[in-house]
Amino acid sequence: VDLTLSVKNLVDTTPAIPLKTVWVDARCTLPGLDVSFSGGLSDMGIHGRVDLDLATLTAAAGPLLPPDLPAVSGAIGWVVQAHMGAEEEIRYDTTLSGDRIMVSGGPLKEREIGPVGFRFAQTGSVAPERRMLAIAKGVLRLQNNTRMGWEGRMRQADGSGIEADLSIKDMALDLKELAEIGGPFLPMDITKGWSPEAAQGVTAEQVNISGVLPAGDARVRLKGWNWPAPNRSFR
Repeated sequence: VDLTLSVKNLVDTTPAIPLKTVWVDARCTLPGLDVSFSGGLSDMGIHGRVDLDLATLTAAAGPLLPPDLPAVSGAIGWVVQAHMGAEEEIRYDTTLSGDRIMVSGGPLKEREIGPVGFRFAQTGSVAPERRMLAIAKGVLRLQNNTRMGWEGRMRQADGSGIEADLSIKDMALDLKELAEIGGPFLPMDITKGWSPEAAQGVTAEQVNISGVLPAGDARVRLKGWNWPAPNRSFR
């Protein structure tokens, strides 16, 4: 295990952590895990990276884990960059990706999940004082054909609700791919009735979500919705 940590300007005369001036340099390396964070929100910003080799990590942590946990393998990577922008906003750019993730055994018994590949990327800003998250661009890709993009804003409302104004674009759900991942856990075959050569998916040009989530007054608007179910199409 290799661990180093250095923090500067963490405390000043105010009771809050001074986000503008705090600086950190942290590195941790152990079997299956590599973590590094360096910089501060001012100047050039802070850069962070986490890399996981799931099989190596779980093997190294084996004595500390419950014996009935499923076996996992594959790689996960997370990269983030952030810096202080105008009006006390923290601007960020982050990517989370997974490659050939497999889960089997343990409570799953004879079933398994994977191999799964995904990539999640998002850029935007956070305004802590206003409790607001602005998403300039978000993208999710799962396996080869399932994808969606989004943008919008979310703000912490009074109580436990979140005020949301989100737009999801270019959404495509490949049911065949999703069935290959989660088929053993689904009560029915979601691709039943489709010809193997036919398109097996749900697409939408745009989905708008606005209102208070999760239990408030929310509105959902669909544009360009298409579900080519066997012998029927919904638009």
